[in-house]
Amino acid sequence: MALSDNLNTNELKNAAGVEVEFTRFGGEGRTRLWQPVSVIPALPQILTVQHREIGAGFDRRRQSNITLYISTVGTKDATKIVKNKVSVSCDVPVGNINDFSDIKYCLACVGSLLYTNGTNTFVYDGSTPGAAALANGTI
Repeated sequence: MALSDNLNTNELKNAAGVEVEFTRFGGEGRTRLWQPVSVIPALPQILTVQHREIGAGFDRRRQSNITLYISTVGTKDATKIVKNKVSVSCDVPVGNINDFSDIKYCLACVGSLLYTNGTNTFVYDGSTPGAAALANGTI
């Protein structure tokens, strides 16, 4: 399933669980770029989806990334712009598999670690153990 040029039907939500609408503004080849519909030019937010394949035959692999870049004003020094980045990567041995069940399993496990609190409740605010470990640098 390809991503739409306009990501505006609950594909993206912020920490409050509120939908954020993104529209495609560029990209070429196997890279696509989106930005929020209400973008602030001085504080850009860019969502990137990109793929590349390497190798051949049974050794062929697809490396895919979804990355969100966000620029904000610093909270300790408001004169400085702070750049944040979160990325999810997949490295899939597409030359030697018949289906994508293993990679879907990996994505489900990582997603549940980041967005559920152990009670099947989906949480967007970064308070889950997995999200907190990434954000705070804790183990």
